[in-house]
Amino acid sequence: PVTCLASWTHKNSNSSILAVGDNQGGIQLYKMVTSGGDKPNVSFSKLQHYQFVASASTNTQSAIVSMAYMEETNQLVVSTRAIPAAVPVVPVDVTSIRISVPIPQAVQILRVEESLQSPMLFATLDGHKDFVQCLIPLPNGCLLTAGGKNDATMKIWELGKIASVSTD
Repeated sequence: PVTCLASWTHKNSNSSILAVGDNQGGIQLYKMVTSGGDKPNVSFSKLQHYQFVASASTNTQSAIVSMAYMEETNQLVVSTRAIPAAVPVVPVDVTSIRISVPIPQAVQILRVEESLQSPMLFATLDGHKDFVQCLIPLPNGCLLTAGGKNDATMKIWELGKIASVSTD
């Protein structure tokens, strides 16, 4: 099932992109086109599918919890939650791009290039005791995250510190 949504305007084409996260670690990207006047009509076409996979051989995989797009840096910020690997991944009808994540339960930052074909895991933020329920980019370029019930904290991640986090 769908767990969260995020959208942004694609800079090259001025079309809107809709990202749909699911409970199996998948993010389906759609192109949204709006037409009409008084009664707008919205159509969707599938663009790409990203699948989060654990980089280490663990008994866990990631579910998508929440997402937000940081327009200034072309980054899709994704909160993931660790779930047992026994959950079967439902196949999709488009080729998935597998994104290897070092920590199944963390905030993953993807650099989403204009083509949407080559996302890069830019950073992994691991500072909460529980999975991150909510996240939002702030006007000053920082990222605000809020943990789940076992954490109950909010953290502000400065853009400079986010840029210095490495996944290597």
